[in-house]
Amino acid sequence: MMLIPAFENALKAESKFLTDGWIKKATAKGIDGQGAYDFYVSRVNELSKL
Repeated sequence: MMLIPAFENALKAESKFLTDGWIKKATAKGIDGQGAYDFYVSRVNELSKL
């Protein structure tokens, strides 16, 4: 499923507080929150191309 870029960007902007909150909570638990998030986003993007 391909999203319209403007719609996808709007979704990302509106949900940024969720992403930022997750990264902050993961970091507080001793996890590289940003690194983990980036890894999962990268994996989803890679697997979406299959």
